[in-house]
Amino acid sequence: MAQILKKIIDDLDNDEVEVLNILECFENESEKELFEKWVKIYFTITPFNIKNGLKEIVKSHTLTNEEEIMILSYVKFFERRLMDLKGDVDARTEKFESEDNGGGMFV
Repeated sequence: MAQILKKIIDDLDNDEVEVLNILECFENESEKELFEKWVKIYFTITPFNIKNGLKEIVKSHTLTNEEEIMILSYVKFFERRLMDLKGDVDARTEKFESEDNGGGMFV
């Protein structure tokens, strides 16, 4: 298991740890900078501004081919989650519009 993730999992399993500070899990400044870079990149893309987010990322960052693949997998994650959410909403709407009189779509 990766060292950073092991530290985080150990802290999450420790009832004495009240606040988890991810930045404390990194060993050096370059790891912190990499983490902060990717947080900024991920916040640049939302499910409703993918095209503009990608344009902003390309303008703001020089990315390797591997990093571009990672961003595209993040976009795929959004696509999949939105499809799942739409399916959930459709199923609840169908139940609400059916003969169910037991409390609507939030039952």
